[in-house]
Amino acid sequence: MAGILFTKKDHGRTVTAREGDIIVVRVDENPTTGYIWEMVSALNSLNPVESVYTESSDPAMGSGGKRELHFVAEGRGPQEICLQLRRPWEPTEKAVDHLRVSVLIL
Repeated sequence: MAGILFTKKDHGRTVTAREGDIIVVRVDENPTTGYIWEMVSALNSLNPVESVYTESSDPAMGSGGKRELHFVAEGRGPQEICLQLRRPWEPTEKAVDHLRVSVLIL
């Protein structure tokens, strides 16, 4: 089982994975602003298994941290993960950022 890491700089990127591989998406997030990364869609062969927020080691108040979303590649074919950064109480068209990555599962 291998691991594949995507970050914000990988927006639009496509990678190849094998069934059972772990896909990790790591993005900057600062929930104190109200903005959080939410999954818009992940096709059904990418099983979401975990979402973890880790605070920054920066002692400054409100410095934010990292959000990691973990998926397991199950099934074969082209898959896509779409995330958006927005305040949950606002409409989806108010998202301030997006991340879309593709995975071809062999």
